[in-house]
Amino acid sequence: NIVSVLLLGYPLMSVEVEPWGDIAGETVHRIKLSNASKNLTACIITYGAAIQSFCMRRAAGSDEMVEIQLGMDTLQEYLDAGKSGCIYFGATIGRFGNRINKGKFTLDGVPYDLPSKNNMGNTLHGGETGFHTRIWKFEQFESPKAGVKLTYTSANGEEGFPGTLSVAVSYSLTDTDELVMDFEATTDAPTHVNLTNHTFWNLSDWQAGNDALDMELTLAADRYTEVDSTLIPTGKLLAVEGTDLDFRTPCTIGKRYKTVDKNGYDHCLVLTDMEENLKSQPPQQREVGTLVDSKSGRGFKLLTTQPAVQVYGGGFLPKATIMGGKDIDRWYCLCLEAQHLPDTPNHPAFPTTVLRPGEAYKHTTTHQFFHRA
Repeated sequence: NIVSVLLLGYPLMSVEVEPWGDIAGETVHRIKLSNASKNLTACIITYGAAIQSFCMRRAAGSDEMVEIQLGMDTLQEYLDAGKSGCIYFGATIGRFGNRINKGKFTLDGVPYDLPSKNNMGNTLHGGETGFHTRIWKFEQFESPKAGVKLTYTSANGEEGFPGTLSVAVSYSLTDTDELVMDFEATTDAPTHVNLTNHTFWNLSDWQAGNDALDMELTLAADRYTEVDSTLIPTGKLLAVEGTDLDFRTPCTIGKRYKTVDKNGYDHCLVLTDMEENLKSQPPQQREVGTLVDSKSGRGFKLLTTQPAVQVYGGGFLPKATIMGGKDIDRWYCLCLEAQHLPDTPNHPAFPTTVLRPGEAYKHTTTHQFFHRA
């Protein structure tokens, strides 16, 4: 049964909860959030603490909603993602988002060799059974935003990482058309943490067969991480000036995706104020970019406390049939993964991702949705 909650003081905000299948007898739930204006709806599943659906109005004042991210219709499709290649759709990524070189690092003099080398000999997104494969507990909250808080306890040694990590991710919709993601973690032993969300955005109506190449990105990033052939950083932060990675002024994804790399965009862009913002503890959330569909005008502003954004353009996506029986291919999305730099455990000069007992990991990423005239 669907349980609907009309939130006290916000009679038009709603949270609906329904069972969405089970894994080995453990129920997976789907939680639907709607904000007061009904301009936004989000469906969150407890498998992977993932955004399964996200809709906004087709146009300002329109009664029609349009799906603006890639998702799947059933739990089984998410479980089969490793076979289909449609991995990480909308998921919470951890314990360490992005890549760790050869799955190895040393922390406080202790060497660690992670068991999953799941991407060109490196560990990607926490390994094969990272947080995107786990069933999270949840609780809805009622004020002042329509939201859900998901929690997971990652055991000491899970995917080879030290320390028991208690993680919480909250998704909420505000009455000013924002999606707010709050990430928190604590540990009982020193460990590395780099959490992010991996939503595959397409503001161009992919269900009508439109790819993401007409989306226009602006990002306040003046450097990027130079990488080797397996996408592991060399340690150098290079200037975006004069490269295909310069989004300091608006540029459509389709303009340079063929020249930046054969697989398009999959690059970590370092936000211009990285060092200055990290001096604040906790780091401050600030506006860092905008993504807008150049034809429809649907868009969002991106705000985050994080120091960098991984820009991924779907170059490794397979041809697949997903939500609503619709077909997708390469270039049908853009991921903007706010996070710390890849392979930070092996680069002492990068901003640290070490979390120690008594410390609190806290980061926020916000999407402010709009329609451009």
